[in-house]
Amino acid sequence: MNNCEDDHDFNAQGRCRRCSAYRSTADETHDVPHVEIRRTDVRKIASVDVRQDGLSAAAKFLRGILEGKEQESFIILVLDVGGRVTAWREVARGRQDRVEVPTRELFRTALLCDAASLIISHNHPSGDPTPSEPDLMLTARLRAAGDAIGIPIVDHIIIGDNDRYYSFQQGGQQSSKALTVHGDREPPDY
Repeated sequence: MNNCEDDHDFNAQGRCRRCSAYRSTADETHDVPHVEIRRTDVRKIASVDVRQDGLSAAAKFLRGILEGKEQESFIILVLDVGGRVTAWREVARGRQDRVEVPTRELFRTALLCDAASLIISHNHPSGDPTPSEPDLMLTARLRAAGDAIGIPIVDHIIIGDNDRYYSFQQGGQQSSKALTVHGDREPPDY
């Protein structure tokens, strides 16, 4: 390679044709990807306050999104420090019996929305909100990832049919009509 000293011959990409040095000036502009965050589906999220109204309010909101879907969908609710839902996003859509959740995409959304914490949720098209073994493993994996980056998972809610849901935080199957635990299931240890 030839040393050009101060007489560089730069190409359009800013690299010298003779010595391969890069052009660098303080006032130079570079082509970089533009990322934009915007609301695409505005729903009445301002009225969902988990601290004040409890997890049943979040479950009711999630039911409006997930109930009746023929395939599993995975949704996150982004919470601010006051426990209010500030945003939601479907981060994955699967088949009738499973959904693959990309941990990286889930937490990218959380970080971009400045989440203090999250509620994660998915539906069971079968109508039975009882968590499967993969649901238990996914919840543990996402909780560990959230704890590692300082965005805790407040709850994982599985939406079923007939107004039923399963809340990991509340420790069992619930109905928004009557918040009672059904069965002998103990809440998982995190």
